[in-house]
Amino acid sequence: MKILMKNKKVGFDYFIEKEYEAGIILEGWEVKSLLSGKANLTDSFVKEIKGELYIVGLNVQSLTSTSTHNICDNLRFKKLLMNKKEISTLIGLVSIKGYTLMCNEIYSNGKKIKAKICLCKGKKNYDKRQTIKERDITKNIQRDFKTRWEK
Repeated sequence: MKILMKNKKVGFDYFIEKEYEAGIILEGWEVKSLLSGKANLTDSFVKEIKGELYIVGLNVQSLTSTSTHNICDNLRFKKLLMNKKEISTLIGLVSIKGYTLMCNEIYSNGKKIKAKICLCKGKKNYDKRQTIKERDITKNIQRDFKTRWEK
């Protein structure tokens, strides 16, 4: 499993409740661009349209060598492939309990490109400060261990 891109803002801005795996419907030039790392996942989210889930805001830049004859839409909605039961439960949780669906990472699983979808709740500012504090503490502990072993 090769991680192609990861959305680091999801872990900072949201509490991740549960993760799901979904396939993505992509065009050929989008696959080549994703494999070469020419995409941006930071401003993307998952939206329900007519009972189906789509990734909105995934910016895939076209490569000049592969897409000379096509007109490429960088911000087109990418359809997610999941079971109907999973989709209906996710839509219900988003509409009733106030959860948000976010795309956490996109990875390559052999010949297939898949997305990790997270069911999230938003963090408040004091929660974000707490995560920054915990991250700094762990960095300091790791730095102390490293300096002790070097001596």
